[in-house]
Amino acid sequence: MMMMMMMMMMMMMMMMMMMMMMMMMMMMMMMMMMMMMMMMMMMMMMMMMMMMMMMMMMMMMMMMMMMMMMMMMMMMMMMMMMMMMMMMMMMMMMMMMMMMMMMMMMMMMMMMMMMMMMMMMMMMMMMMMMMMMMMMMMMMMMMMMMMMMMMMMMMMMMMMMMMMMMMMMMMMMMMMMMMMMMMMMMMMMMMMMMMMMMMMMMMMMMMMNDDDDDDDDDVMMMR
Repeated sequence: MMMMMMMMMMMMMMMMMMMMMMMMMMMMMMMMMMMMMMMMMMMMMMMMMMMMMMMMMMMMMMMMMMMMMMMMMMMMMMMMMMMMMMMMMMMMMMMMMMMMMMMMMMMMMMMMMMMMMMMMMMMMMMMMMMMMMMMMMMMMMMMMMMMMMMMMMMMMMMMMMMMMMMMMMMMMMMMMMMMMMMMMMMMMMMMMMMMMMMMMMMMMMMMMNDDDDDDDDDVMMMR
């Protein structure tokens, strides 16, 4: 019995141990997993950071470059300006010298130039005036021409009208003349007819009025 118990105990112990071991293992595994995860996360983070840093660096570099460029540009500009100024100064100096040297001449030239300019201006003015006058004249001429044309047209129209009227009058006169002629003719005809009638009547009368004395008369006449 004791032995049995012992055995049982041992077994139990063993079991326990096993269990413990298992648990430990599990725990270990978990830990490992966690660690791994953590590591991964860390890595990721690191990567991100690195990226960010890189970006920043890039940006900075860009900025720096830009700044440098700007600076360079500015410098260049400044240099240019300086150069220009120098040039200007030199020019001015030269001019001054020249002026000093040829003041009289310049004055003379200026005078001449002024005179020339004045003359030119005068000429221009004259030309302009002439042009204006010409234009005016042309305009006037045109107007006159237009007026003349209008007048002519009017006259023509009037003439036409007159002609028409004359024609009409002539026609009327002709008509009247014709009528008159017709009338006259009619009258003449009538007169003729009347005369004829009268003659006939007379003849008839004469014929009717025939008797012996008439014979005598005739005889007498023969005689």
